[in-house]
Amino acid sequence: MSAHAERAFRVPWIADLLRHGLLQKSFVPPQPQQDLRELTRYRAQVTAARSAVGNRIRKLPEGANIKLGSVVSDVMGYPADGCWRRSSKARPIRCSWPSWRGGS
Repeated sequence: MSAHAERAFRVPWIADLLRHGLLQKSFVPPQPQQDLRELTRYRAQVTAARSAVGNRIRKLPEGANIKLGSVVSDVMGYPADGCWRRSSKARPIRCSWPSWRGGS
């Protein structure tokens, strides 16, 4: 029997069961369980977003050929935060206009 023929056979049978009240209603969880599921989904989204930010942070210095992964194991961790703070406070090398331009 083909799938279409089987479906055509089952539809009137299921409608008859429904008409006589012999089918159970679909399960809708209680409100606290729905809230918990929503929070779980939201937590998964936040975790994925945090991982994406960590990957972007790891990739940024690698573009400048700086391998941060060889210095710290977790780019988002406390030791890495100290590295970022120290590197942001570093003073740039200042040179006068003629010296880098090659003029006098």
